[in-house]
Amino acid sequence: MSDAGEIAKAVSPISDLVGKLFGPMADELGQYFGDKVRAFRQRNLTSVLEGTQKILDGQATEAGPIPPRLLLPLVESASLEDDSLLQDMWSGLIANASSTTEAVSPAFIETLKQLGPDDARSLMHVRGLVEDSSQKYNLERFNVPLNRHTLRYEAELDDAGLETFERLGLLRREYDVSQSEGMYFEGNQPITVQGDPEIDYCWQITRYGLRFYSACAGNRYDGPPIDTTPAFRLDTECCSRRITCGAWRISCHWR
Repeated sequence: MSDAGEIAKAVSPISDLVGKLFGPMADELGQYFGDKVRAFRQRNLTSVLEGTQKILDGQATEAGPIPPRLLLPLVESASLEDDSLLQDMWSGLIANASSTTEAVSPAFIETLKQLGPDDARSLMHVRGLVEDSSQKYNLERFNVPLNRHTLRYEAELDDAGLETFERLGLLRREYDVSQSEGMYFEGNQPITVQGDPEIDYCWQITRYGLRFYSACAGNRYDGPPIDTTPAFRLDTECCSRRITCGAWRISCHWR
């Protein structure tokens, strides 16, 4: 069968969706496949778009055209992915972009491109831990503390995985400083001695991480407006005193 025939066969099941997503660029799809994509990428993209159609059907949402600045990198990246879980995440991004363009930041595409299958599974576990603790303790999702040991054994995130999520802006460290007190007597006079400060931290999912996960799941983010730049920040939201630790200035509580 010719390339044109293979392309027509691959795209046929989702031809209506392709027309809605690509808008005036639909006629260029065949040329795009012919120039850049062979059987492997055709199968991947078809699988992703079928997932997109299922999400839109489940939400009773009509697909709309996606701006080329989002559409082209989405198609390019999604067509390279053959892992089913990551394909589902690309489906979610495309579904969100087709219904509400503002729901998908270009940064989400770059973040998803850097996740492997194990990373995607770990992110699902992290989101599950956050949701469970948020409901159990009535906390905002981005304020839920995540213990390092819990992340290692329940989310299967080792130190390298945590550093990757931190670099991508999905998780951040929440620092805490404790200071012990001791006492001794000089005669009958008690003397209080302050011990050296000890710095520890837990992990928290970022607002960017929450919005990224929601977009990849095909859901609209239901939290407050946030900056979608995956920047790593060490400043905590509330502090009573500032200290300098190494090359970083961090805000933290003294207990």
